[in-house]
Parts: sequence; C-alpha cells; structure tokens
Amino acid sequence: MGRKKQQNDFFFFMMEKKSEVEKKMGKVVSMAELPGMIYPEWKAMPEEEKRKYRNMSANKRGDVERLDCRGIPLAEIQQEQEKKKRKIEEMKSYIANNVSMLHSGNALHCGKFYIVSASYYVLTEEGHYAPAEIGLVQFSFQRGIIKEFHMILKPVIPLSYGYLAQVYSEMNHKLLEEENTVGEDREAAATALKEFVEEESNRLPPLYTLEAEMPQAEAVLSEICGPGYFSVYSVDQLFQHLYSVTFADNPIPLSIASDMLTHCSLDYHPSLPCEWHQTYQKDAGRYCSLACSKRWAYHMCDNMKLLETFGIQPQEGKHIPEPIPAFGIVVDVPRHTFKDSSVQSRGASNSRVDRSYGDGASSFLPRQQANSFKSRSKEVPKNPKPEKPQNDTGFSFTRKAKVEAAPAGAPARGPARPKGSWSNAVASPSPRAPTLATSFSASSVDTSCEEDFPALGARNGFSGNSWNTSSHKRGQKKN
Repeated sequence: MGRKKQQNDFFFFMMEKKSEVEKKMGKVVSMAELPGMIYPEWKAMPEEEKRKYRNMSANKRGDVERLDCRGIPLAEIQQEQEKKKRKIEEMKSYIANNVSMLHSGNALHCGKFYIVSASYYVLTEEGHYAPAEIGLVQFSFQRGIIKEFHMILKPVIPLSYGYLAQVYSEMNHKLLEEENTVGEDREAAATALKEFVEEESNRLPPLYTLEAEMPQAEAVLSEICGPGYFSVYSVDQLFQHLYSVTFADNPIPLSIASDMLTHCSLDYHPSLPCEWHQTYQKDAGRYCSLACSKRWAYHMCDNMKLLETFGIQPQEGKHIPEPIPAFGIVVDVPRHTFKDSSVQSRGASNSRVDRSYGDGASSFLPRQQANSFKSRSKEVPKNPKPEKPQNDTGFSFTRKAKVEAAPAGAPARGPARPKGSWSNAVASPSPRAPTLATSFSASSVDTSCEEDFPALGARNGFSGNSWNTSSHKRGQKKN
C-alpha cells in the first residue's frame, strides 16, 4: 500500500483555483495539468497571502501554529526580529569599519556620504507607507554638499484613507494643500534616483537618515525602487563615530549625537526648503525632505569645527546655509537733549527720573524737564491756590492736572494726578482740610533714591524708618 501524499499549502491553493481554471478554459482540468497552469501565479503571490494556505495545511496536519492577536504566526514574528537584529549588527559593523578606515588614512574629510529624508502621505494600519517626497544630498566635509536630489511623487492614497492623509498633510509637509502640486510617477522617480546614487567598489553605498525615521525611509525607498535595493543606515551612529574618532578625548553617546543633528537653530531657515515649499508653503519648510537632509549635513559641519579640525574654511551653501537677505533700511535718528544749570537743584524734587543721552554720555534729567522744556520757562505764580474738596465726604476731584517746575527753595510738590482721578482721603472736621489717614512704613516706601538725592528725604518728611505725617497734609489752610 503506497504512502499517502502530504497536503501542503500549494495543494490547498490548487483546490481553490481548480474550479476557476476549469470555468475559464471550458473543460475539466486534471490534477496533473493544474500545477503547470497556476504555479506562476503562486510564485508571484506575496507571503502575506500565502499565509492563509499555510495555516490550512497546518490545520489539516493537526499541528496548528500559535498566532498573535493579529493572526500572524509567532514563528514568523521571531524570524523578523532576528532578521532586524542581524541588520542592525551589520549596519554598526559597516559604519565602524568605514570610519576607522578613513581615520587611519587621514582621509576623514574626504569621505562621501549620502543623506536621505523621505516623507509619506499616509500610514495604513497594515504598516504600508504611501510615498510623498524624497530629499537626498551627497556630502563630504571637504566639499560640503556636492549635489542634491529632490522629487515629489503623485499622491496614491489607499481607499478609505483620504481623510487621514489630509490631516497628516496639514500637520506636516502640506503637499495636499495646494491644487497645483505636480508629482512624478514612481517609475520616473526610481530611474532618477538610481542615476543619482553612484556605485562605489561595485556596490551601492548606503543612504543615511535619522535613526527614528529609518522605518519610513526604508518603506518609501522599497515602494519606489523595489525591496532591498538601497540599504538605509543611521546618520546618528555615523556622526557619533565621526565625532568620537576626531575628538578622542571627548567621545559622545548616541543620544548626544541625535540632539546635535536635530537642533532647532535651522528649522525655519528660508534657504533650505525645496523650490515648491519656498513658493507655496513657506511655513512648512521645516518638514521638507530636502531641507531635512541639508539641515543634518550643516549640523555635522558645525559641530565638527572644520576650520580648527581640518583647516577647511566653511563656504556658504556648502558647509553653512546661505545668509538671510536683510529687508529694510537702518536709520540713525539723533536724539536732542536739553541742559539747564538748575538740574542739580531740581534733582532733589520727587518727580520721576528719565534717562537721556547727549554728546555720547548719559545723564539723568527729571522727566518734566526732558518732556516739556517750554513748561519750565513759564513764570510760576507766587501763591498757588490749593485744590478745594468738592463735598464733605472727604473725596476731592481734580479738575485739571498741571505740570509746573518747582522754584528754587520751594518745598517739593507731589506728582499731579491725571485729569478726572479721585484721591482717597478721610473726612476731617473742616471740609477745607482733609487729612491723610494712611500711614506709611519703611516696608512700603522705596528709599533707594535717598542716597543719590539727600534732600529728597528731608523735603518729603522722611527720616529713618518713619514718615512725618504732618508735612503731608497738603491743602490745609494755614492758621
């Protein structure tokens, strides 16, 4: 008795397609003829679709695979994790060996690197990235940014993800905000990208991007050029090794290298974004893929101190951004200062002090003198009339505020209240003589000006830490 053939995943695929093939050909197809007809379709089928028939085969055998909450076998998840670990180790080994070789040959400043940044329209729940924009620069410390590549792709949004794509665009690159956005096909982008990256030693050099953006850069490049065509490595680790071998006495960890590359000093520099962002969406320039690539290159040059380390003079547009053009005209407006021989005597008044500049030196003048020179030249009346209260409640209303300069030897007057202001006082036995009920202490009075103006404290009745209340009963009729 012959051994029964094992039913594998391809067998279940044949059984599912058998009726479809017979209906298409209009005749009965035997199991011997069927494999040759559908095998090309099976070979081109993605692994995600083959998982369905693999599970059917496992259920038939009775050894069901353990799945996670998404229905993915745990064995495949473990294989993917091991694959990522091997890739990370390969990346670290390549960066360390390449930097060490350049440093040993005193050619660290001559090494060429490709720095890439890729953005997307939307990320689906299955982990699919819809490519949006690519920015790529070729860079070295000696020549700075040698050449640059930029391309915007046509939006191909998966079904039912239009709203999420619009929201993400408004928060980031704003490529979907303008109706005149013209994108390129993926085939044209792949051809131009492959021509831009030059082969080195019969192999394509890796493309460096931020370690936090490596998954999206790998996915976008795979969508355009095919899976595994370009190797995407971490620019954070590259800069960490470059800095550590250059400044051996002060090596830096990976976190510090990332902070140096993502410093915000160039986020909104107007010369970094692409032509499209400069024309239509200047506010979104920091999210432009080309601006990101150039910004990382400039930060590397800045932190490596090219002039001190390699003797390279930084050039605008190559090692540092182009200068921002200045708008407007600087006008030097002279400021007039009025001088008076009575400044020293009037400095003892309790009016506020204004700083004025004259003849290149600073001098302090009373605000009344600096603001209205004509008011000081007017003749002061000999017997100024005191202000009269309006009623017996103790509230006086000031009808007009008049600024006058105090004559020499006269007691200083308090600053006049603005027009229409109320002074709070307590009613006194005589309606013509309101008194101040509020007492002042040293904690509520600023005495810092007493040293500069000795007469100020004496004229205002201030001595030590107490106020002379009787000297502040202005407006009282003399007996």
